Amino acid sequence: MTENRNVPESILSYNKAIQELEDILKEIEGAEVDIDLLSAKVERASVLLKLCRDKISKEETKVVKILTEIEENTLEKDPEP
Repeated sequence: MTENRNVPESILSYNKAIQELEDILKEIEGAEVDIDLLSAKVERASVLLKLCRDKISKEETKVVKILTEIEENTLEKDPEP
């Protein structure tokens, strides 16, 4: 498991969250996780999944906004006849 477990979700990067999710999955799939810790691992995975989804959604909104601005600027400079 990576050292990301103690990093607050608010500052955890998408890539580090994905890496931690992959680590948890490997532990669970490989039967390496102690059964007493299984629910904690699943709960942490749930938190990380939400974090990743939120980050993707936020970035998607930014990209759509940028693309809309580009399109608007293009139309202002080159209006169709």
